[in-house]
Amino acid sequence: MMIMPIFLCIIFSFSQILLLYHFFNLCHKSKFKQNQFLWSVEESI
Repeated sequence: MMIMPIFLCIIFSFSQILLLYHFFNLCHKSKFKQNQFLWSVEESI
């Protein structure tokens, strides 16, 4: 019974790590795009 929640937790944490890795990759590639993204976020708020 306990295997399923643990499995879901592992998948969730793994996806979080992938998202973070992807985000840092984008930030590292281009600071300019990151600034544009921040501006668009501030405008939408």
